[in-house]
Amino acid sequence: MVRTYKRKTDGPTYSEEDLKHAVKHIEVEKWSYRKSSAHFKIPLGALSSHILKLRNTNIGHPTALACEEERYLVDLKAMEDRIKNYV
Repeated sequence: MVRTYKRKTDGPTYSEEDLKHAVKHIEVEKWSYRKSSAHFKIPLGALSSHILKLRNTNIGHPTALACEEERYLVDLKAMEDRIKNYV
């Protein structure tokens, strides 16, 4: 087993600023992923996964209850506990 790991690359060859500019060109100026990737020298996979992360806010399995229903049940349970403590 290797005792000391030597990384072969130093990490991304692009800056965070380049990534932001590339995303802006894709969303605002309607550039293609390939054109933006080639122009800013960012790997196509890294660029597309970054944009998908920005767009996808629903992570995980969908919940069984809506937010309003869940809040109602929590409030109902809290009210029930207050009544039990009062009596």
